[in-house]
Amino acid sequence: MGYLTARSTPQTLLSPGYPFNYENNENCGWLISTPDPNKRIQVEVVSLQLGNWEAGECEDYLQLADGKDKDSARVMGTWCDPVQFQVKTSGQHLLVTFVSDAHVTGPGFALKYYHIHEYKSQCDPYGVRPLSVGATPIFVELPMYTSRLQR
Repeated sequence: MGYLTARSTPQTLLSPGYPFNYENNENCGWLISTPDPNKRIQVEVVSLQLGNWEAGECEDYLQLADGKDKDSARVMGTWCDPVQFQVKTSGQHLLVTFVSDAHVTGPGFALKYYHIHEYKSQCDPYGVRPLSVGATPIFVELPMYTSRLQR
């Protein structure tokens, strides 16, 4: 496993051999961390071109997991088809896993990573956020906070 430190300046992580084809039977992992507990890791996958996948099953894949180790990390997603996307961790660590099988290969992936400040509003102590499902918002009636503010 490789160990990388996220900084405020974007850095690049490439699959082995990128932009040329990676080898068969790759099994690579990286732990990206930020030492500051108030920072989160932002990842932008700028290129993802993996070998063929059949019947909706990923044979070669890129997986991102929110956490420090495989046992406790929450998988954010597993991708095998060409796509560009961004994700942000909920903590200080991100596990990146790249796996290829014994068949067709491709150029692989290129991603940028950096740390960002986790902003928590003093005006929103209860973490109230809008909730939407698809394109149609859902509004939920909640009890009002009735205590008086003390000056």
